Amino acid sequence: MNATGNGHTNQITLKPIVPGLTPIEPDELDALEQLLTAEDVAKLLKVEVKTVYGWIRPRNKNPLPHVKLGKKIRFKEARVRVWCDAQEKK
Repeated sequence: MNATGNGHTNQITLKPIVPGLTPIEPDELDALEQLLTAEDVAKLLKVEVKTVYGWIRPRNKNPLPHVKLGKKIRFKEARVRVWCDAQEKK
């Protein structure tokens, strides 16, 4: 019996936000890559936040890859690292 004493287990049913997409199960969330803020990227690369925002401007030849979620900008750490490696002068 569960905590409510009625013999039913409390189970959450996940519904997709977008029809046709399979919802992500809670235990799968850890497998997803964390999205970083501009502040996180600045700390990672040891630069100022305004530098990170400058790198994402489209007028750059090779802008820093980012994801725009509404008004928020986020970065995938793996993509930031690949971009950073590509900036290396040969």
